[in-house]
Amino acid sequence: MQYVHIFDDAVKHHDGQMQFSVSRALPQHRIRHGLAGATSAATISLGEQRLAAIRNLLENDFKWKRSKTQKRFHESFLNSCIRFLYSEDTNAPDYSTILEVNNWQDLRQQCLCMTPRRFGKTVSVGMFVTAMALVVPCEQAIFSTGRRASSKLLELVSSLLQQVPGAAERIVKSNQEMVWVSHPCGRISKISSYPSCAKTLRGVGGDVVYMEEAGK
Repeated sequence: MQYVHIFDDAVKHHDGQMQFSVSRALPQHRIRHGLAGATSAATISLGEQRLAAIRNLLENDFKWKRSKTQKRFHESFLNSCIRFLYSEDTNAPDYSTILEVNNWQDLRQQCLCMTPRRFGKTVSVGMFVTAMALVVPCEQAIFSTGRRASSKLLELVSSLLQQVPGAAERIVKSNQEMVWVSHPCGRISKISSYPSCAKTLRGVGGDVVYMEEAGK
């Protein structure tokens, strides 16, 4: 009987994962219930759900715990992606409220991280790319300094997907250049990692773009 609570926790976790998948597959509306003048609270928008889900996944679903610096990286990444996260809301998002709720001073669509070597930058990028792919149907493009670096980053993403319960079963395609992840709604998240080669990368892009390393 001493192990019954472990079984119950596992069942609750599985049920929670299933309910979360179903809620993401259903259409979301940012509207108030009832007629004008009703006192009921507004429903949570799709953008808010995505933001909360990414934060929860980054904090709880990976086996690796983030450092304080990596948490700052991820908050800056979320700030840069906030317009995309709210892009499928029924109504236009209230950015002033978003700033206040998240304790942000402004919204920027670019983020630059500069740290010494061996400071967790690549792992931070891999964790965020994985979380975005699992929560939001999107196309992410990662540009690295060479083929070895680009393939290593995709290997990191694949290993991170193995850490999240139920994520491995959602992998549709995986090779040295791309990873595709399915969503309950039938859409696909695509992660592409490209080596540095200007001649062959003309016209390549995505919803979210990462420059994994840069130099003079």
